[in-house]
Formats: sequence, structure tokens, C-alpha cells
Amino acid sequence: MKKYVTLFKLKLINFLSTTFKTILNRLTIENVTNNNNMKIQFLPAGCGDAIILRFNDSNEEKRLIVIDFGKERYKGQDRMLELLREEINNCGCIDLFVITHMDNDHIGGVVSLFKKKHKDITDNVKEWWLNHSLEIQQERDNVSGKINAVQEVDLKEYLVKQSKCPEKPILAGEIKNIGGVKIEVLSPDIDSYNSARKITLKEEKKRQQKIGAKIPDHGLNFGELKGKVFEKDGSPANRSSIAFVLNFGNVKGLFLADSHPDIIVNSLIKSGKNLENKLNLDFVKISHHGSRKNTSPELLELLQCSNFIISVNGTNGDRLPDKEALFRLIELGTKDNPINLFFTHDDQKLRSIFSNEEIKNPNYHFNLKFPIDILTYPFEL
Repeated sequence: MKKYVTLFKLKLINFLSTTFKTILNRLTIENVTNNNNMKIQFLPAGCGDAIILRFNDSNEEKRLIVIDFGKERYKGQDRMLELLREEINNCGCIDLFVITHMDNDHIGGVVSLFKKKHKDITDNVKEWWLNHSLEIQQERDNVSGKINAVQEVDLKEYLVKQSKCPEKPILAGEIKNIGGVKIEVLSPDIDSYNSARKITLKEEKKRQQKIGAKIPDHGLNFGELKGKVFEKDGSPANRSSIAFVLNFGNVKGLFLADSHPDIIVNSLIKSGKNLENKLNLDFVKISHHGSRKNTSPELLELLQCSNFIISVNGTNGDRLPDKEALFRLIELGTKDNPINLFFTHDDQKLRSIFSNEEIKNPNYHFNLKFPIDILTYPFEL
């Protein structure tokens, strides 16, 4: 009889413990949502980055940060513009607009804002982060014949003259506070910044055009992917990406743009992170749309995170994401703490990366998350 009583007590304790943890998790999620008043939209910009971050500061004033704005032209861009305009109307201005680097899938949409003279957006930015000059095509005014003032100079030079862009580069170690949001820059370092300074936007476009279509690795199974040796990205433009940790209340996210993992690793080690003291995160926007060359095992070893965002669609010419990179993330999952892969798009190509057998494989613990409309944080888990 005592044996059954003891067994009942153990089951009761286990039930109460599980119930308590569930309630605590719910309260924690509600606390993050309600107390921090933060919303982050990872826009469906094709194989490109476009992120809108809105939050209330300590005085309950609305603040707005934008990170990149996709390609110069992409499907659904008009809707993205309207979303951005709505946020500007709600908040009054954009407190900070970050252009992470010069690749078209990150800055093309920003170039388009100036070319098409969307002054209701560009004139309402308090501060720009831009490390390199962007070439805006020179067009003469139809009436006066004069070159438009915005276009007769490089964009960064123009913004510096308007006192809206720092003259000095944004480098690893930089810290900025905006109404309770703390931004800690991890990339680029000074060497990668100097290397990218030599590249013009025109040259970078030529480099991208020369990249031939690769053979996708979506057909490889987990056994073939396991133990793949990491091969690093060779793009100096990607290496110059502005990447940072964003802190707001009890929310912490890592925005990696197209950065190179060795620079991020070096910055984390300098800040005291190691295998015993990992960087705890609520989410990571992984680098370069899920490229295998931008997510290394060494970087993942320093992160404690379950939620990873991949800004990509399934029909892009670069055939991203790479299954190899996604597999590295999946290997981090455990039964009690599975990995969640959030995609900014939902299409059949993305859904077919993993077979039903792989998704149900009991040795790997992960979930694939596709947005109904726009991927928004806090996530619905």
C-alpha cells in the first residue's frame, strides 16, 4: 500500500511541477508582451532583409527603428511602404534607420526611397546608420535642368551634411541607447570596414551578377549533412555588415544581417562570453538568409537560443536557405527545448526542404514556423 501511495505522491508532484512551469511560462510570455510594449515585424521582402521595430519607451512614447528595406524592387513592396508609413504616422518619425551593408537585397529598397522621392519617409528619419556611400543615379530636374540636391552627392555624404548620419563608422563595440532600447554592435571590425570601403555599389552589383546558380543541398539527408566542414563566406560586403544585439527590458535579440561569424565570435569573446557563459537570446535573425557559409558551429556554441529567423523565400536565384545551415541549428534542439525555425515567407519550396520522415525523426527536435501574413515578434509558439 505504501508503495502505491509513494507512487501517487510522485505523480502528483510531477503534475503540479509541470502545471506550475506551464503557468510560469505563460506569465513570462504575457510579461514580455504587455510590459515591454514591443512589436517587431520581419517583412516578407523575398530573399532580403526588411525589419520594422516599434516600442514604447519609459514615458510611453512610441519609438521606431527600421533595419534595411529589401531590394530595389520586390513583390509586395508597395504594401511594405504602406506599413512603414502607418508606423511613421503612429510614432511621428523613425528614430533610427540602419542600412547594414551595400548589397541590393538590404539597401536597394532604401535607394528606391530616395530615387522615387518618398520624402514623407526619408525626411522623417532622425538618424541613419550607414557605413559606406551609396550611389544614387543622377537625374536632372525636368523644370530647372539642375541635378537634384539629394542625388548630386553620395547618399552618406548627403546624410552627414544633414547631420543625420554619423561621420565615423559604426563598428564593433559601439553602444547606443534609444528610449530604453540598448544596441550593442558586434560587427564590423575596423579591418572589414576598411576592406569594404574600396568597393563601390556598382562593383558590388557586378560581383553579385557573376555568382552562378549553385546546386541546392535540399536533397541531402541528415546523415549526409552531419559533420559537414564549415566553409566561410568570401564576400567583403557581407563581412562589413552592421550586426548587433538589441536589448529591451527582458527581451534580447541578435540581428546578424549578412555578417561573418568569426567577427561575431570575436566580439562575444571580448565581452566575456564562452562555453560556460553563453549569450542568452530570445531570438536570432540568422545571417545571409540561411547561407551555410555564414552560420558556423563556433558561433552557435556561444549562443543560448531556441528561436531562429530566416529572411528568405523559396524561389530566390541564390537557392537559399542552405539545408546545411538549417541542420546546424536543428542539432541544437533537445526534447525539452526544441528549436523553432521561423521563415518570413510560406511557399511550397521552403516546406519541401525537410521530408516528413526528417520532421518526425525522434533524434532531432525542431519545429518549422511559417507566417500566415507577416512574421511578428512576440511569436506565437
